[in-house]
Amino acid sequence: MKTAPAYLVIDTAGRRPNITRVRAGWPMLNPGEILVRLTLEIPDALIPQIQEIELENVEAMAVAVEATEVEIA
Repeated sequence: MKTAPAYLVIDTAGRRPNITRVRAGWPMLNPGEILVRLTLEIPDALIPQIQEIELENVEAMAVAVEATEVEIA
């Protein structure tokens, strides 16, 4: 099962980047904001048993991370 995407807007202004908002659709961005599109692919066999997902091995996830350049119109 693949989840619907969530769009995390990260504000890079200031000392530490913060997630400022999360949307179900592509949001408008302000200067200094970046966008992260997140979907999860969960094996169907786990669905009846799953209560909570904990991401422990971030390095293993990097294989599925793809940078995409977006043109501003």
